[in-house]
Amino acid sequence: MALSSEPLMTALLELSNTSIIQDMGHQQISRFSSINPWNSRPGSDSSSTFTVEDALTAVLEETRCLVADIAHTWKNMQNLRTRKLEILAHEALDPGIASSIYWMFFRLDLSAALANDRPIQIQLPMSPLPSLPILSSIEEVRERTRAYTHVLLWLLGKALMVYHQQTSPDRYAAPPQLLDSWLDVFEGIEQWYHLRPHEFQPMVDLGVDDQLLQAESSFPLLLFANGTGAFCNQLYHTAMLLLLQCKPRTALLGLQSITLSPLWHSQRICGIALNNDRRESWDPCLLASFLVAARRMTHESQQQEILGGFERVRSITGWDVDGYLTQLQDDWSFLDGF
Repeated sequence: MALSSEPLMTALLELSNTSIIQDMGHQQISRFSSINPWNSRPGSDSSSTFTVEDALTAVLEETRCLVADIAHTWKNMQNLRTRKLEILAHEALDPGIASSIYWMFFRLDLSAALANDRPIQIQLPMSPLPSLPILSSIEEVRERTRAYTHVLLWLLGKALMVYHQQTSPDRYAAPPQLLDSWLDVFEGIEQWYHLRPHEFQPMVDLGVDDQLLQAESSFPLLLFANGTGAFCNQLYHTAMLLLLQCKPRTALLGLQSITLSPLWHSQRICGIALNNDRRESWDPCLLASFLVAARRMTHESQQQEILGGFERVRSITGWDVDGYLTQLQDDWSFLDGF
C-alpha cells in the first residue's frame, strides 16, 4: 500500500527514522512532520471520505510523535479526530488492516487517558462482546491471542468509562447506551482472567511473602514467556484496580478475597512492570499503567524501587516521562502529609 501512496510512504519512513534515532539514544527529535494525515484529502472533512489509507497514514504519524516525545504527545493528545475513526470501530472485530489500525489508535488513546487520568475518547466497538468460551476454543494460537488481547483492551476501555462516570459524573458524562453496569464489566474482566489461554499465564508468580522471592524487592515477581502475556496481565490488573476504586457499596457484599483489594492489583502491576526488561515487550499503555499503580505506593522503599524502574524503562525504550514522575513524587509527598 505504501508503494502507491506518497503520504503513507512518508509517514512510514519518518516513523522508522524516529525509531532509529531514539534507539541510538538521541533525545532531541523534531515533533513536526511534513505531512498532515488528517487532511490527506484536501477540501473534505467528512469521515466518509477518510479511507483506510488515510487512517494508516494517521496512525503511523501519531505513533511517530509518541516515539519522539511520549510525554509531550500524552499531554497534547486531546483530539484523535474521533468522528473520522468511527468507521473503524465498526470493523474492530473483523480480520484485516482496518481492525489493526483501530486497535493501534485505541492503545494510543488509552495510554494518554491512563497517564492523564481522563476517559478514553475513541469510540468503543458497538457490537456485543464476543463469547470468551468460544474464543478460548480457537485452535490457531495467533488468532486466539489476537482476539483475547482485543477483548481485554475493550474491557479496560469499559472499566475506564465506568470509573470516570462513578468518580466524576459531572465532568465525564457518557451517553447511557454506552455505559455498562459496574458489575457487568467486573464479571467480564473476571471471566477473561479465568478463561485466559495458557500463553497468557505467567511462568513465575511469587508473592511478596514467598520465601523464594528476593528480599530486596517490595513487589511480587511475575515473569511471562512472551510480551503478550505481560501486556495483557498488567492491563487486566489495571482494569481491576480502576473498578475496585469505584466499587459500589452494595456490590460483592460478603466476599472476602485478596483479589478484591486495589492495593493487591497495584502491587502486581508494579511487579510485572519492574520485571519487564525486554524492549519489544514495552508499550505506552504499560508505561501509563505503571504510573497509575505507582500513585498508590506509600512506602519509601517501594517508591525508590519504582523510580528506579522508570529509569530502567527509559534506558530500554528511550521514553522520558520526567514531568509525570515529578507529579508522581508530588502526589507521594501529599500522601505523606496525611
